[in-house]
Amino acid sequence: MNKTYKIFIFLLFTFIFCNFELFLYQNKINQNIQQDFQYENTYSVSNSATTTSKIFIRGNNELDLFFAGDGTDGSPSNPHIIENRIINASGFGSGIRIQQTDRSLIIRNVTVFNSGSLSYEGGIYILESENVTVINSTVYNNNWGIKLRTSSNSFLINNSVFNNNGTGINIEYSQNCTIIGNSVFNNTEEGIQDFFTNGDINIISNNCYENSEGISIYGRESSRIENNIIFNNSAYGIFISVSEKKFVFNNSIQNNTDYGLYIQFDSMNNSISRNNISGSDYGIHITNHVKNNIISENILSNNKNGIYQTDNSDNNDISDNIIINSTKSAVYLESSDNINYSRNHIVNATYGFFLNNSNFVEIANNSIFNTQQSLYNIEESEFVQISSSNFSSLYSNYGFFVNNSDFFSAIGDKSHSFENIMISFQIENSDHFKISGYNISGNHEENYGINILYSEHGEISSNSISNRSYGIYLSNSTTINISSSDVINNYLSGYYLKSSQDIIISNSKINFNKNSGIELEEITDFTLSNNSIQSNLYSGMHLKQSNNGSIYDNNISKNNRYGIEIENSNLNSITDNTISFNLLSGILLIKSNNNSIFSNIISQNNEHGIRIQYLSSSNEIYKNTLTHNIISCIQDSDNENLINDNQCEDIPKITFFFRNLYWIIPLFSVVIVSAFFTPKLIKFIQKKKKIKPLSSKKKPEDWRKTLKSRRK
Repeated sequence: MNKTYKIFIFLLFTFIFCNFELFLYQNKINQNIQQDFQYENTYSVSNSATTTSKIFIRGNNELDLFFAGDGTDGSPSNPHIIENRIINASGFGSGIRIQQTDRSLIIRNVTVFNSGSLSYEGGIYILESENVTVINSTVYNNNWGIKLRTSSNSFLINNSVFNNNGTGINIEYSQNCTIIGNSVFNNTEEGIQDFFTNGDINIISNNCYENSEGISIYGRESSRIENNIIFNNSAYGIFISVSEKKFVFNNSIQNNTDYGLYIQFDSMNNSISRNNISGSDYGIHITNHVKNNIISENILSNNKNGIYQTDNSDNNDISDNIIINSTKSAVYLESSDNINYSRNHIVNATYGFFLNNSNFVEIANNSIFNTQQSLYNIEESEFVQISSSNFSSLYSNYGFFVNNSDFFSAIGDKSHSFENIMISFQIENSDHFKISGYNISGNHEENYGINILYSEHGEISSNSISNRSYGIYLSNSTTINISSSDVINNYLSGYYLKSSQDIIISNSKINFNKNSGIELEEITDFTLSNNSIQSNLYSGMHLKQSNNGSIYDNNISKNNRYGIEIENSNLNSITDNTISFNLLSGILLIKSNNNSIFSNIISQNNEHGIRIQYLSSSNEIYKNTLTHNIISCIQDSDNENLINDNQCEDIPKITFFFRNLYWIIPLFSVVIVSAFFTPKLIKFIQKKKKIKPLSSKKKPEDWRKTLKSRRK
């Protein structure tokens, strides 16, 4: 044996020994893996549930090997089936793990429990696989229940998944999967989670209850969440985040503690419709850049807040929802723009709509019934437009409360009433507002019509206001134009304006108010024109410390004091008015100077046509027509005014006599009626009591005796 041969034998022996050691080592590893996952040694399928070890299959080869000899080939028409098994995972690993297969596989009628607690360990784990169906199985007391990860074309049907430490059913990075008819309850985290799937995920007709969250959804691709019953979850019914193209339809979402449906973080182009949501702090909560979503035809009842939207959630359309019994706001909007609310129906809330720091909001064709605080509460918002609303209330403090909100408009169609609403409109610290087309009626002397405070550039038009304390009350405001707004039969003045300037009131009917028709106090640069002011219980117009005004083309008649009462007011122009049939004088000036009274028709007032008294001077009164005023045309107590070129016609004596006998007619009627009916009444009483008439033949002392006996 030469030296070369010996070396060859040595190397061969060494190679064989090393490979044998490697073989033993690999065999030991396989045994450890086998122990970890405990491959099933028997591939036949039992007809009744049996307790078996965990199942771990990786790849089609292992799958085919697992089912070798059972007659299945993994095709759609002849799928592999794992069924009727009870698997105790013994506290580590997953009960069933299917990985990297694309054969048709059915897992049915299995019970899996007691998995490991690592993040990748749970009841049933489908990883990187296709065409897997899990049906009629029970999965409980695991780290999580059933997970599909990076899988597709799979189904989870009619499973019961409960008491798991994490999520009940989890679908991650998967597509074209359907979860239908499962009962998922009492899991520590979500009942069902759709996590950044790649589209075509259907979550349908599941019962999710007593979890932390019923269903949570993340991701940009399409999913359908439909016909699920979701109730008694501790945080959310449905949670949607960073999502797009989700269709949430016809779910029953009841008694979830915090939120019925919660949408957040850049979720967009989702549709939320026909869901029934009740019993949560927030019915639907939308926050953090949630945009371009449609929320429609949902029923939200018995939530603290109905639809709650905040934090730059713009361009959403919220329509045709029914929101009932909200203990706070039916609709709340904060820091969000370009929102459309239309055809929503709100019943019983503290606030109907509450908007804060939101712009370009359109609210149209909504109906609101029975709010406690206000129908609409608008604060620090711009370009809010409300139109064609239908509303009523058993009691509410405000109809519209607007504060620090510019470019606000409310347009009505005069078909609705503000009965039982204390203040119909309250506008404060707001610029460029418009109120038009409302019929504002009340039933209590403490109800206010329209209140404008510390505001500018307002337009109030085509309104009708009755049975309020003040029809329109305005204070500390500038550049307000009021037109075609009738104020009738209010408990105080029709219009009361105070400490304001640049005010116009025109083309309005101001009648039957229980104080003055128009009362101005500390108003400058005002115009009162083309108004009909009649039958008010005080004066038609009452100016106090109001200057630089223009009063023209008004019809002022039949008021119970003066037609126009001017007190401590200067530099006003009163022209082309018709002032007649007022109970006192047509125009009264008290301590007022430098006013111009020109070209008015002043007739048939019960005192003077024009009365000037108490330190009034330098007033110019000319070219007026004064006829048939009871006492005189013009009375000037101070004789320090310029009175020229007026036409004065005293009342005829006979007319004066009869006009001052207006009180005799009812008195004369009473006398005639009394004279006619008194004898008949006496005879009737005598007949009833059977009293004989006193004889005129008796002596006076006999009369006294008779009367005394009758009294007894």
